[in-house]
Amino acid sequence: MLKGLGCLEIMTAGPLLAGSRASIALRYTAGPKGLKKGGSLRITIPHGFTTPQVDEFYKEGFVTVGCPKEGVSLAPGVVSKIFCAYRAELGHSGAFGKNIFVRLEQGELLEGEIIEITYGDISYYGSESWGPRPPRVPELSGIFEFTAAVDCDGSKAGPVTGYYLLPDSPKLAVLPQRTRRLIALAESNTEEKERVRLKVIQVDRYLNPVQAEAGEFKVEFAGKQHTCHLENGVLELPPLGSSANYMTYQVSMKTRPRVSGSSNPVKKGNYMGQFNLYWGDIHAHSSFSDGLGTPEDLLAFARDTAGLDFSAVTDHDDIGPYLAESEWAETGKAVSSFNEPGQFVTFLAYEYRSELADMVVYYPSGEGKVMCGKSREWNSPEKLLPKLKSLGAMIIPHQHFGADWRGFDPEIYRVMEIYSQHGSAEYRGCPRQIPFLTRQLQKNSAGNQDATFQEILALGARLGVTAGSDSHSGRPGLSNWTRVTRTYNGGLTAVFAGNKTREEIWKAIYSRHCYATSGPRIYLEFSLNGFPMGSELKAAKRSLKAYCIGAGALARVEVIKNTRAVKIVENPLQECVFTMEDTPERDEDYYYVRVTQRDGEMAWSSPIWVGRA
Repeated sequence: MLKGLGCLEIMTAGPLLAGSRASIALRYTAGPKGLKKGGSLRITIPHGFTTPQVDEFYKEGFVTVGCPKEGVSLAPGVVSKIFCAYRAELGHSGAFGKNIFVRLEQGELLEGEIIEITYGDISYYGSESWGPRPPRVPELSGIFEFTAAVDCDGSKAGPVTGYYLLPDSPKLAVLPQRTRRLIALAESNTEEKERVRLKVIQVDRYLNPVQAEAGEFKVEFAGKQHTCHLENGVLELPPLGSSANYMTYQVSMKTRPRVSGSSNPVKKGNYMGQFNLYWGDIHAHSSFSDGLGTPEDLLAFARDTAGLDFSAVTDHDDIGPYLAESEWAETGKAVSSFNEPGQFVTFLAYEYRSELADMVVYYPSGEGKVMCGKSREWNSPEKLLPKLKSLGAMIIPHQHFGADWRGFDPEIYRVMEIYSQHGSAEYRGCPRQIPFLTRQLQKNSAGNQDATFQEILALGARLGVTAGSDSHSGRPGLSNWTRVTRTYNGGLTAVFAGNKTREEIWKAIYSRHCYATSGPRIYLEFSLNGFPMGSELKAAKRSLKAYCIGAGALARVEVIKNTRAVKIVENPLQECVFTMEDTPERDEDYYYVRVTQRDGEMAWSSPIWVGRA
C-alpha cells in the first residue's frame, strides 16, 4: 500500500439512525503525492444508502464536488457496480457499493489542498417540501466504510483497478432505532424440575438488535403472569412441572407493554429418550468474501446475540477472485477459538463456486483446504470429490444459483439447503420460491437443471434438509438483509443430537437427523416404524408418527409422499400429534413432513426412505 496518498474525512456529524435520511459531506485532503491533471479519487458509497447520481439535481442522491483552489476543474461520475476489487494480494473485492469518481480535469492539487464532496446535495431547492430529500441511510445498523482510493497521476498503476487504497477510509456508524419487539429464546428441551432460562433479544423495526434495556419484564405462561428482572439479557423462570408437556412464554416490557414477543416452544423431555434439539445457522459470509465484519464478529453474533447452538463461516472461494491463504488461516483460528463443547459449536467451511454450482464445503474438524471452483485444478466433480472424500468433508448444495449434480456421491452429499433468506427450493411454484430457480441467471447447464428438493429426490438422491441465512451482513441466525438489499428472514437448521459437540452435531447432520425452518424455532419430530427422520429401511406396513409444536399458531401439517400430500391436518392450533398407516406405492417411497404456520413460516423434516420388504 503506497504512502502519501492523502486522506478522506466524513464531515457530517454522526452516528445516524437506521432508515433515516441525511446528506453526507466528505473532504479529501491531498497527501505528499498530490493529485495531478488526469488523476482521480474514488469513493465507495456502501450498499443500503441511496444510489449516488450526478445528472439530476432534483432527484435523491445528487452528488456535487468542488475545490477552493483557483484553476482546478473537477468532473464527477458514478459507476454503479456491486463489486470494485482493489487488493489482488488479499484476493477479495473489499469495496462494495456504488462508486463516485472525481476526476481532476484542469489544474493540480498539492499536499494539504482539498476537494469537497457533497453526497445528497439538496441546496438547489433548499428546504422546500417539493424538493429532493436527503439520501436514505441503510435500514441495517452497523459500521459502514466509505472506502476511498486514488489514482494520483492518471496512470492507473494501482493493483487490479488502477487505484491505490487509502490507508484509512472513514467509517460511519448507523445505529438501530428504538426497541420495537422482543424475540425470546429458550432451549427446546427441558426437564420437569429444571428452571427455564429465557434469552430476550430486543430488536427495532428492521430486526436490528438493540442493546438490552435491563429492568422489569412481564412473562405470561400457564394462565399466569409473572414479573421478572432481566439480568444480562436473560430471564429466569420456574420449571415446567408435571402438568405441562410443553410451554411457550409471552414476554413484554413492563414500562412499554406493547413491546412484546413470544418464545419458541419448550418441550419437557428429549426425543427418543436420548436426543436434544439444537439450533444453528451454518451459512454466513464475512468481509473475507462479500460480507460484513470479521469471522470473529460473525461467530460472536451467532453465539451471543442470536443465541445459536452452532454456526459456521462460509466465505466464497472466488469473490475477487479468490479466498487468500492468510484469510483462510485466520478463519480457521476463529473457528477453533469459538468452538466450546457443551456451549457453542463451530464448523470450518467455505462456499465452492464453479461456473455451474454454488455448494458449501464443510470439514468435520478444524482442519481443511480451500479448493477454488474457478481453478483448473478443482473445476469439476472428478477432480474435487476424491480430495473431499479423503478429508472426510461434506457438501451442502446451496440452491440460490443451483448445484452441479454430476458425480453425485452419497458419502459426501447428505443434505441440501432447502431454504435461505433468498427463499425456498422445495418445489417449483412453492411459497417464497427462490426467483432464480426458474431462470438460473448465473448458472445454466445440464448439471443443475434439477434445482428443487423434490426434483432432486425424484432422481433418486437421498438428501435430508438444512436451512440457513446466507447472511452477508455478519448476522447468522438473525438476518433479513444481504449486503445489498433486504430479504426474507434467514432460515435455521435443527438437529437432534446426543450432546452439543462438533462430533455429535456433525453426526446428526450426516445421518440426516435434522430439519429446516424458515426462521422460527418450530419443534418437529417425525418417525416411521420407530425410525427417525433421515432413516432408510424396508417395510411393507408403515406406521408414521408426527409431533409438532409451532412457534405460533399452526395452519396445517402435511405428510408428503413422493411429491404429493397424503395426509393433511388443518388448523391444529399450536400442538399437533398424529399417526398414519400406509403401504408401498413404489419399489422405494420417501416421506417427509411439511409444517406451515398461520403467519406463513414453515418447517420441513428430512425424509425417510422405505423400500418394499
